[in-house]
Amino acid sequence: MEVYLNVIEMGDGIYGANAAAQAYFHKEAFDLNPAAGSGHSILFPNPLKWSAANPTDYLRHRHT
Repeated sequence: MEVYLNVIEMGDGIYGANAAAQAYFHKEAFDLNPAAGSGHSILFPNPLKWSAANPTDYLRHRHT
């Protein structure tokens, strides 16, 4: 799981969970609060289609 999270494309040219945290939240992944951190998990299985920075109603429902 750790390897997967460090190499998955989380946006256009954004690879890995830490790069996604920097791109979307302007913080390192370890500095995210639990809500923002779990926001990344709702993007799976299609992180290129969905955005943590601009979640749809469907993603908000999955997050609760």
